Amino acid sequence: MVASVLFVMLDQPTESFFDKLIRSTAVLNTVQQLVNPKMGIITLILVCTFFITSADSAVIVLGIFSENGALNPSKKTLLMWGILEGVFSIVLMIGSKDALTTMETLAIVGAFPFIFVEIGAALGLTRGLRAEKLK
Repeated sequence: MVASVLFVMLDQPTESFFDKLIRSTAVLNTVQQLVNPKMGIITLILVCTFFITSADSAVIVLGIFSENGALNPSKKTLLMWGILEGVFSIVLMIGSKDALTTMETLAIVGAFPFIFVEIGAALGLTRGLRAEKLK
């Protein structure tokens, strides 16, 4: 299936490879072309389910953080975070393309310091494995 996706993306030279790769309908089009048109609907339902469960988990985690680690945050707190998350998502969807680009840039800049954490973890793992090898 991966080879078929790459063939479909590389077969149309008008767009760059990466533009085709990030196209939002690529998965649905591939499933509809290769399997069955009805499978596209099932894929869409599964993707929506994934986003809904992810949003629900995010609301619960934010509620736990807001109430100083209480494992069962109040309904009021969960409702507040759910509404804020929903409004934020709607603003990003309705807003211009620049809003999403800005969010992507902020996510990359915010994640940059963790490169050093990962490098430190890799160095620590390497040091630990070498120490065990010597024993």
